[in-house]
Amino acid sequence: VRDGRDVISSVIRERWGPSNYNDGLSWWSRRIHKILENSRVLGNKIGTFSLEDLVILNREATYQRMIDFIGIEDDIQMRRYFDTEVLPEKVSQGRWKQEVHDLDSFNAQYYEVVAGLKRIDPSIPLRI
Repeated sequence: VRDGRDVISSVIRERWGPSNYNDGLSWWSRRIHKILENSRVLGNKIGTFSLEDLVILNREATYQRMIDFIGIEDDIQMRRYFDTEVLPEKVSQGRWKQEVHDLDSFNAQYYEVVAGLKRIDPSIPLRI
């Protein structure tokens, strides 16, 4: 799971994506709700990890949690890919802060959406 504001910042640049941040928030909210609804069926077969934890905040511990969840050994090729490709500088983070016109209003709406998602699944790794 990635911070929705960063997701929106990426998809509004795509021809197929929403055209602005407000529409993007609705789009992202619908997608995450659908994911949460569909994942309930699979229960503990679903592992949810934060992209920010994996890439920036808690790399090693999150990487190890993923390996443990999947139930595999750390592979040299997988580790090499993680160390060379899954890097903080390759994640566009926080670009939305310079692009959203009314940051306070947008963040308030985003926090409301995240709070609703956390009511559905308190373990979803989104920060408010």
